[in-house]
Amino acid sequence: MKMDTMNISLTRAQSEYVRRSVERDFGNASEFFRDLLRERMRREIGADLDQLQATDDDAPAGPSAAEIGQVLATQRRVRKERSVRVVLDANVVVAGACWQGEGFLCLLKLARRQAFAG
Repeated sequence: MKMDTMNISLTRAQSEYVRRSVERDFGNASEFFRDLLRERMRREIGADLDQLQATDDDAPAGPSAAEIGQVLATQRRVRKERSVRVVLDANVVVAGACWQGEGFLCLLKLARRQAFAG
């Protein structure tokens, strides 16, 4: 594997610490710093996983049956609305519709907005 080279500046105390650590536990300074980087990466990944798991504990497994029903009803309504186009200043606008590619989240928002308004 190709390796990049980096130069770093250390205080005298830091340099001495690295030297002692290398003599005791590592073959060279590069191995010492690669080990530090791997450990830091593990900690960051662990913290990210902890945050995701904490968020996941309170999150629903998926949309409820009622939400799915609202989405399907919104899809039917949007399909009908998409066939009606309003031309303003040579721009075509479809009022309240989700454009292709916006997907499920847009439809869910529209369904919730419709349920709240209705």
